[in-house]
Amino acid sequence: MKPPTFSREHILQKGLPYWQYFVPSEMNAKSFFTILKMDEVRSIHPETENEFHSHNFYTISWFIQGTGSYIVNFQTLTIEPNTIFFTAPKQIVKTENLQNEKGFAFAFSEDFLLHLDQEAFSQIKYGLFFNNNGVMRCKVKESTQNKLEAIISAMRKEISEGKELISHTSYLAALFSLFLFTIERKCLDDNILVNTNDFSYKTFLEFKDKIEHNCHKLHIVKDYVKMLDVSLPFLAASTQKYAGTTPLKMINMRIILEAKRLLYYTPLRVKEISALLGFDDPSYFVKFFKRNVGMTPAEFRKI
Repeated sequence: MKPPTFSREHILQKGLPYWQYFVPSEMNAKSFFTILKMDEVRSIHPETENEFHSHNFYTISWFIQGTGSYIVNFQTLTIEPNTIFFTAPKQIVKTENLQNEKGFAFAFSEDFLLHLDQEAFSQIKYGLFFNNNGVMRCKVKESTQNKLEAIISAMRKEISEGKELISHTSYLAALFSLFLFTIERKCLDDNILVNTNDFSYKTFLEFKDKIEHNCHKLHIVKDYVKMLDVSLPFLAASTQKYAGTTPLKMINMRIILEAKRLLYYTPLRVKEISALLGFDDPSYFVKFFKRNVGMTPAEFRKI
């Protein structure tokens, strides 16, 4: 099976340079799904280590062995043997100090998820990629490893030999569903599973999405309440239930995350960062940052 080479573009967004990867143009984006070995990823795109990158597709990285750091959206996680990481589109990722890594990397499009049954779709999208606890990761138990590797072997064989068959995508989706349900039963803690049909949970997810796309210009909760067409008490109850915090704190923490990125990884001046994040008064931005971080932007930059 010849591994695909991802299209890429070097992006400079708000002063932060990173590689943006896209589904290979020669592949059908609507049913794009592939599994690579870790050494295949490094041989095709060695820059994925120690350089920030993002994808327009979902990824799952299973480190069967190896050590290092996995950095997603400014959150640094330790790579340990038999750890799986789940990364959503548009998240900024980097690995550092990888040693003796062995495992598998999945890549698939949003549209591929539509081939899964509804329960599997909800589990992967909302439980694994858009969960409430930051970047999702789980540990694979030794007793489960053989089961998962057998499913991966079947999926890689289908990718290599069955792509001309009419049932190809459906067959892959069925195997992938089995892979996900095995993880759910054997690897995940019960406390991350939620009722994805609950309206308050859907409101919470939509609120997170609105923050992601508007935090650089909208800082007030009532603006989001208006977009979501819900009451302030209802939104507050939703964020408290699923994130353990208030709507305002969620907005502020997303702004702070973006500010930290720009301060740490770009040479932009504080007043330029302030303007990019929608603050008319740089001095107010400095006070806002210090109130939430405990130090000024200039002090943070020196760390």
